[in-house]
Amino acid sequence: ISTTIDSLVHHLGQSNQRQQIKSILEDYSSLFDTTTPRKVITLIHHVIDTGDHSPVAARPYFKTIQQRKDIQNDIDKMLKSGIVVPSHSSWSSPVILLKKPNGEFRFIVDYRKLNSITKKDAYPQPTTEELLQRLGGHKLFTKLDLKSGYFQIPIQDQDKENTAFCMQDGLYQFEVLPMGLMNAPPTFQRVMNNIIGYNRWDYVLIYLD
Repeated sequence: ISTTIDSLVHHLGQSNQRQQIKSILEDYSSLFDTTTPRKVITLIHHVIDTGDHSPVAARPYFKTIQQRKDIQNDIDKMLKSGIVVPSHSSWSSPVILLKKPNGEFRFIVDYRKLNSITKKDAYPQPTTEELLQRLGGHKLFTKLDLKSGYFQIPIQDQDKENTAFCMQDGLYQFEVLPMGLMNAPPTFQRVMNNIIGYNRWDYVLIYLD
């Protein structure tokens, strides 16, 4: 960790700045451990409001045997981490595969049917222009990238079954916020604003890419 921290601060021109930043990073080094999933400590939970609409369900999309094995490997990792659990839900959304820039695939749940009946969350999010404007006049910048940021946000207990997704090999549901849900960005923005508080007006910007 010490070597990594040194590489992150070596570009700073003044030695006292390097030492100050290095000291802070070393004090909080445990927060940079990405091997163990973490959840944000917050009273805010993601809500999926579908009113009185009956559950929507879809059959799993066709996958080759190898694709099914690869997806199941990912699911097994999430089961072990407590991100998903086996489900008996009446809701069900299929899984699709997205190609990464490195040529590998990752699975994501196709929540289009669920999203179509979900009440929209109008919580505001800053525009790129607004964020760029607020960067003006500052000299030193840093960034913190949350590892699997959505997976750190809890879901309201009664809405977890709505996130159920199906494979030919089983039905599972999320314990935390997955990608693909319509109101995921506003929920994430709300949680971050709540955690950062009024500091977001002075020296912190929250950006969702």
